[in-house]
Amino acid sequence: MFYRIFVIFVPMKKNVFLPFRIIWIALMTMASLFLVVSFLIKDSFSPFVKNAGLEYIALGVSAMSIVGSALLYKMLLNTATQESILRSKMQVYARAVITKGAMLEGGSVLCSVVYMVTDVQWVLGGSIACILIMLIQIPTRQRCIDALQLSLPEVEELERRE
Repeated sequence: MFYRIFVIFVPMKKNVFLPFRIIWIALMTMASLFLVVSFLIKDSFSPFVKNAGLEYIALGVSAMSIVGSALLYKMLLNTATQESILRSKMQVYARAVITKGAMLEGGSVLCSVVYMVTDVQWVLGGSIACILIMLIQIPTRQRCIDALQLSLPEVEELERRE
């Protein structure tokens, strides 16, 4: 059963981009599982904090993680376009993808924790937004080529490695 779900998200025959996708899917899965678990076990907890403003802080951090991850991703990719060796570009791309995914996961998990602590349901919107952005932006071969602005010889070299 898990294999079928995994194949839906990883419909690739090539191995170069598989690690990026596996890491991204792992980050997205953990954020999603934490959201589900926090929603399921919240009845066993009484709200620890009432009207402390934590939900506003969590939504702010979630929004900053969305914006910050996009900005940091672009900033890291700008350094990659200055590299001349494909291997160096791919290393920078890997760093950018992992950083972006981790920042989005952090915003999602924080909102889920604040939901468990405060029992304010609308704070889950930040968690769901981060997860949806992660779902939409799963790393693919074409996204990598576009992000790194690879030339035709670099794309051919990448295909030879695959």
